[in-house]
Amino acid sequence: MPESAPVKILIRTPAWLGDMVISSGFVRAVLEAFPESQLDLIVKSGFENIPLPQRGQIIPFDPKKETAGNFGKTLRAENYD
Repeated sequence: MPESAPVKILIRTPAWLGDMVISSGFVRAVLEAFPESQLDLIVKSGFENIPLPQRGQIIPFDPKKETAGNFGKTLRAENYD
């Protein structure tokens, strides 16, 4: 386990709206645990405007428009911890 706090954190939220709302408590806990870190969230395309706790980007993903491989390459370029 790293000795320093992560700088960039990425969380993939659940695909169902109710599950996403319930998971907001987890997201909030991560924000509190790492107050200096950037926290980006992957959300199902169409849910970008759902208010979620975050400190960074909301990244929509639509598997019908983009392959998981291409999406993964884009994410790897961001150098998440």
